Amino acid sequence: MDEYTVDVAPDQVVRWLMAELQRNPDALEFRANRTFVAAGVENFEDDGISEDTDVESVAAVAILEVMPARPTKNWILRLRVEDILGEHLPEDHSASEDPEEIELETFDALFVAPGRGILDVALFAETPQAKAEFDAIFVDMLRDRHDG
Repeated sequence: MDEYTVDVAPDQVVRWLMAELQRNPDALEFRANRTFVAAGVENFEDDGISEDTDVESVAAVAILEVMPARPTKNWILRLRVEDILGEHLPEDHSASEDPEEIELETFDALFVAPGRGILDVALFAETPQAKAEFDAIFVDMLRDRHDG
């Protein structure tokens, strides 16, 4: 599959997807998951940790993939958000090595807010026709016709 960078705000994608799923639940499929990963060594002096102590920070990585329900249209729109949490997991979570499936509403609430992390949006298309089919959908997404 060829990869293309897509310039769109994540809230616009999620809002559009929620509305499209209400309007026609059989047209699109999606998968959303999150994983907690080590994000590198940082110094947490502001948190009262000695400046000589390097601590691995933890990041929550969330991925939302949107694809057509019909397998003949081979494209995937992938939103990836990496949110640095600090030196430990949130109090109500444990870390699993496997991605945890989450609901679209959870993805929206935890990862779509402005300033929530590093965002990558990419389209993966198997053929030029698949990219053209996504481009037509993307125009609809950008038109933002579902907005309140």
